[in-house]
Amino acid sequence: MPDSFGNNKVVDALRQTLESLLQLANVTEGNSELRNGILELANRTEQLITETMKKEFDNAGETDSQTILVVDDNEETREFIKQALLMTGYRVLEASNGEDALTIAKQSPEIHLVLSDVMLPGIKGPELLDRLRDMNGDIKAIFISGYIEEDVVSQDVEKVIASQVTFLQKPLSYRGMLEKIEEILNQ
Repeated sequence: MPDSFGNNKVVDALRQTLESLLQLANVTEGNSELRNGILELANRTEQLITETMKKEFDNAGETDSQTILVVDDNEETREFIKQALLMTGYRVLEASNGEDALTIAKQSPEIHLVLSDVMLPGIKGPELLDRLRDMNGDIKAIFISGYIEEDVVSQDVEKVIASQVTFLQKPLSYRGMLEKIEEILNQ
């Protein structure tokens, strides 16, 4: 994994440029030709960001098209994880709760890793992992949560720690998450 990912000066500069272009497009609403030109530049800048980030991961090793099941009830978090994984070459299955994850796992037995929130509606992350491992004892796992400090979830987090499953604290970073996924899959 490239050391510069996430702190890449080129990507940061492109993101700043994109933000400036979008702000400029908002103030040029009266001049459609100028606005369209600015939006075209913004679109190309967005493409450059994606291409630059993808190039950084091209040297990060082969994913062998491994399948990762992402389980999180927060749609934004799922989308963030999904896009990072797809960009890196993984196949991604996603579920918003434990019940849906179990259904997906029954239909897709070739899941290499489950990346799950600890606190899910219904079946919590640790119970979900137990059930998934009943179906596929080789499945690897990473738990994520943004609620490590709250007493309500501390018991569930303690179960995660006791199970020796890797735990990542939200908010997630591309680099940290992808490095940990690669490490777990290569074990």
